[in-house]
Amino acid sequence: MTPKTGTLTKIYISEKEYPVEADLDLIMYTEEIPAVEDPAEAISYQTTDMDGEEQSKGSKKATTPAIPVLYKSEQHDALKEKADSNKSYYFFIRYPQSTCADGEQPLVKSFSAQMDLTGDTITAGDIIKDTLTLYRNSSVRESHGLPVAPAGN
Repeated sequence: MTPKTGTLTKIYISEKEYPVEADLDLIMYTEEIPAVEDPAEAISYQTTDMDGEEQSKGSKKATTPAIPVLYKSEQHDALKEKADSNKSYYFFIRYPQSTCADGEQPLVKSFSAQMDLTGDTITAGDIIKDTLTLYRNSSVRESHGLPVAPAGN
């Protein structure tokens, strides 16, 4: 049984920061993805001539999203081998085509991370459900379609 891919967000992994389609490995399907980055924390301040506190935008804290993933056993084996290597990989979260207008490329969020894979359950239809925890070590970039290397690189 293969999940209905038209309605699911796809997550890809690659060793390349600026891949072409052939460089991507579809590692999983998921119906929901937690935030891969949190908003910047607020910095509160007050001076003696102010009636109350005010805030400004601070820095963003690192996040460790835990993503429930669905796949077959051979996909699990390949991903587990990568997770156990403790290497950083590039991840690409491609939103469904249905989320954009005709002729547009769907939104893609990309970042570098190490990962851990823990078993969860086996669902109806013999689909394995694991939890993929990402230890993000780069900022999250957004593009429509796959990211493209800046000119001169």
